[in-house]
Amino acid sequence: SCFVFNRWTSDGQLDTSFGTEGTLAIDTSNYIELDGIATAGDDGFYFASYQDDGVSAGTYITHVTAGGAVDSSFGDGGSTYLDNLYATAGGANLVLRSDGHLLQSTTGYNEDAGVIEGQVTEIDASGGVVQQVTIPTGSGDCADIALGIDGAGGVVLLNYLYNDADGSLPPGTLQLTRFNADLTVDSSFGSDGRLVITTISGAI
Repeated sequence: SCFVFNRWTSDGQLDTSFGTEGTLAIDTSNYIELDGIATAGDDGFYFASYQDDGVSAGTYITHVTAGGAVDSSFGDGGSTYLDNLYATAGGANLVLRSDGHLLQSTTGYNEDAGVIEGQVTEIDASGGVVQQVTIPTGSGDCADIALGIDGAGGVVLLNYLYNDADGSLPPGTLQLTRFNADLTVDSSFGSDGRLVITTISGAI
C-alpha cells in the first residue's frame, strides 16, 4: 500500500512538474493512516502519518518539496519520528507556524500514569524536535479535533472527551486548551488555561 499525492494547477489541471507526471506515491509498509497535512511557504508540504509496527507506535512527520520529492535534508532522511509514548496514539493535527516551526498534536493513553493525555510537539524547520508538552484530558477516551494558532500567536488545542471513565464529565464534553507561543499553558484563559464545553446530548 502507499500514500498517493497529486497536485493541480490553479485552473484545475494536473501539475506534471510535481512528482511523476503530477503524482507522488510513498510506500506505507508499517503506516496505519495519514493524519494531517500542512502547506509550506516553499510550495512544498508536510504530512503526519501514524505508524504501528507491532512493537511501537508513533508518528512520522515528512517534508515533501515543491517538485514532489521527499526532502532528504529534513529530519532523518526526510522524516522526523515522534515517539508518542502511548499504547495507542495518533497525530490528528499538523500546523505550520509563521516562524517555520511545525506543531503536531496527538492524544492517547499513558499506561504509566493511567490517564488520557494530549501532547503537542514543536518541530523546527530542519526536522529537529524542539519540545513536547503534555496535558491531562481525563481518565476516559478522547480524540483531537483541532489544533490552531490564534491572532495573538497562541496555540489552541480542542479535544473531544467521548467517554469519561470517572464520571466527572458527561459524554461528549469538549475541552479547549490555550498555550502561549512558547507552549506553556496560558493560565489566564478559562480555568487554568482550559475551557470545558458540554455539547447537546453528548454529540457534536
